[in-house]
Amino acid sequence: MPYKDVWVKPDILMKCKDVIIYRTYRYNNANDMISDYHFSTNEFDTDYKEPGDGFVFDVRELETWTEPPHPPFTSGKMTEGERQHRENLWVIYRQNKVEEKHVKKAVREAIKKGLIVDGIMQTKHGV
Repeated sequence: MPYKDVWVKPDILMKCKDVIIYRTYRYNNANDMISDYHFSTNEFDTDYKEPGDGFVFDVRELETWTEPPHPPFTSGKMTEGERQHRENLWVIYRQNKVEEKHVKKAVREAIKKGLIVDGIMQTKHGV
C-alpha cells in the first residue's frame, strides 16, 4: 500500500532570549523515541543519533550541566520494603519532572552565557 511521509514541526523544549530549543527524535521520526538529553536549535535538524553534528547537541556536554540529584537506585541487595520505598521515591521524582526541570535550567543558563545562540552550540569540548 502506498504511503506518504508528512513533515511535522518538532516539539519545543523551551524558548529563551529569542532562541528556540527543539526536542529531537530517533531517526528524525516523530513517532519514535524522543530524547531526554539531545536537543536542536534548528527545527529541521532533529535526529539525535549524531549529537554535535549540525544543530543537535547533548545537554550533558554543556559546561552548565551538572548531574541532578536522584533517589537511590532500586537494584542490588535490599529488603522488599526498602525496594518498594525506593520505587516510590522514583515515582515522585518522575511526577515532579526533576530531570526535565534540570535540563531546562542547564539550557537556560547556557543561553544566558552565550554558549547557545540560534544555530550555534559551545560544549565542554568546543563547538
